[in-house]
Amino acid sequence: MTAPRLRTCGLLLGAGNLSLSACTSESTSDITRTLPPPSAESTAPPRTDPESTADEPIALPPTPPGEAIVDGRANGLILVLDAQQRSLEVLQVDGTRVATLAGENGEFVLQPVWSPDGRRVAWARSADGAEWELTHAAVDGTDAQTIPLPGQPDYLAFDPTSSLITALTPSPLGFGLVVAGLSVDDEPRVVDVGRPYFTDFSPEGDRIVAHVGTDVRIVDMVGAAGETSSIGGPSTTHQTPQWHPDDDVVVYTIDEGPSGGQLVQRRLGEEDGATIADFDGFLLFDLDPTGRQLAVSSLPGEADPGTPRAMRRRQEQLAAGLSVIDLVDGSTIPLADRPTSAPLWDPTGTKVLVRDALAGVGQWTVHHVRDGRSEATDSFSVDDSQMPLYLRFWDQYVRSHSAWSPDGEHFVHVGAAADGRSGVWVHDASMSGPSAFLADGDLALWSPT
Repeated sequence: MTAPRLRTCGLLLGAGNLSLSACTSESTSDITRTLPPPSAESTAPPRTDPESTADEPIALPPTPPGEAIVDGRANGLILVLDAQQRSLEVLQVDGTRVATLAGENGEFVLQPVWSPDGRRVAWARSADGAEWELTHAAVDGTDAQTIPLPGQPDYLAFDPTSSLITALTPSPLGFGLVVAGLSVDDEPRVVDVGRPYFTDFSPEGDRIVAHVGTDVRIVDMVGAAGETSSIGGPSTTHQTPQWHPDDDVVVYTIDEGPSGGQLVQRRLGEEDGATIADFDGFLLFDLDPTGRQLAVSSLPGEADPGTPRAMRRRQEQLAAGLSVIDLVDGSTIPLADRPTSAPLWDPTGTKVLVRDALAGVGQWTVHHVRDGRSEATDSFSVDDSQMPLYLRFWDQYVRSHSAWSPDGEHFVHVGAAADGRSGVWVHDASMSGPSAFLADGDLALWSPT
């Protein structure tokens, strides 16, 4: 499989302004809005009767001899969802349980997420799979608040200030973008609808850039009605747009240019965007924490008609190549010429984490951008976990969920090893030691702090 053509343009990103030395792209369109991302394929897991758990923190069974426990350099906490047992726990990196947030009442538990300040956790829960509620609580399980939802959410995310939560729930017109404050007195409100629907918050949390159907738009989170304005389209060549750390700049793709698609960086309020690259196929991308480097996974293929069905076909495929584009000098660093998932930068902006398969057996690989090193885990199967659902939309989840420890030295994932042992695993980013088994579970997320 050969990598699709990706031609970078002369783009300079300087202090507070965009400058284009070659290639410009117009981003004007007011496209009809359509409805939900591929369904929540998240059917509720079969009911089991979990054993009751003590309220006080207890130590989990020790790691068997011959396996390394990650040392104290790995900071933060790990959120572990066991969908089969319907439990949600907060663990230390050595496996010590900090709190059991859900699991004692036999409820369905879905879509857990950390707040950006690392102080709270949110998740969706349902006693019968029909009526759903949004619950958020402090890390130790105290100060729990419950808010009703209009349906089973396919995605939850805190805003960057950790002061409100958004949910994507089914709507007669598509997915509804629901906004809920942290107080039970704040009535949840639907501010926009569409299908498919992919989002990213502005750094200040007052706006969202959304890819809705084939339209790229800005949603105002301050106004009660959620005013929207189209900034680009048609776009069928990416899933999730991204907000640059500069509060007025967004990154997305449009179906224009000599190769069929253009990766665009646009300052809001300006008529034209700056073209980062021309490409054919489909892109998944992630900006590093500084906003200077853009990791891009590119899918091969001819441009398809701009329909949600075409978009769903493409997201089933894998990227043919992985590279990093420097948005200041326009240089490109190739990292891999084989299929990968959407990329995920570590908090230090020096490493990119990808998986080489969206389902089945695969490896996680850490690419060290500065020196070109790459290290991969052993092979793990994810078919018996929640990960295939997450990996299919990984470029959406990396906007609000992380597998990396806050110091960027370790990462966490789930899967079944070759010997059949299945659950949550922790790895040193340098792969200098064996994998450390942490706990049973089929989804794990590291805290931001």
